[in-house]
Amino acid sequence: GKTRIAFKGDKIQINQARQASLALGSRSRLVRQLFEILRAGTTQEIRVVFEHKSLDDLFEADDMVLRGSVKQGSVKIPKTPVIVSDIDGTAFIQKGVLQVNAKSGNLAGSRVSQGWLDLDLLNYEDSPFKGEFNFSADLSGVPSTLISLLPGTVLANELKKIQQVSGRADTRLILGMDTGEKDIQVDVRASNISGLALYDRIPLNLSISNGVFSYKDQQAVLCNVEGRVGNN
Repeated sequence: GKTRIAFKGDKIQINQARQASLALGSRSRLVRQLFEILRAGTTQEIRVVFEHKSLDDLFEADDMVLRGSVKQGSVKIPKTPVIVSDIDGTAFIQKGVLQVNAKSGNLAGSRVSQGWLDLDLLNYEDSPFKGEFNFSADLSGVPSTLISLLPGTVLANELKKIQQVSGRADTRLILGMDTGEKDIQVDVRASNISGLALYDRIPLNLSISNGVFSYKDQQAVLCNVEGRVGNN
């Protein structure tokens, strides 16, 4: 047979849980990694189960199953400065893999309509992860976000030349990193673009509408766009 212990709680502040968990389990990689990702919010309901054949090994991290719902949560995307805040969603851990599903949230001032993040908390080499977020982007925050994700790239250098950005676009952002890789995989697709900006290479106001922008594998493409330069 197996030994099984379960805990259940509700309306727990993640900051308080973080302090208590780190005080009791500071040597646990899972605990450190978990609260590096989950930064704030309230768990509306949470259930934690430990189950193992041996009582001595009952509290091994890979035997833990956690299910919970989160309100006003904050999640930091690993290896990036990006934080998704005001999350309404769920968290699930099994075999050391954290899965966060967001029904809504906020990313760089833009409202997230749906998103998810999977992260291997027990990989001792690095922290492989993958996540996808769909949102109606406030374009004023997009250049700084992409520059922070893609430092030193041609796209980042061009984005630094764009000022006074405004407008919106339906956007999908996919981020990931595989075991053994040093660079983050960034995949962006924006459609229904409507925006205004000043571009240093063109000494006039630039406006665009419609069109699709995509970035993947260090290649940026803008197609089917309508636009105006100055009053033309």
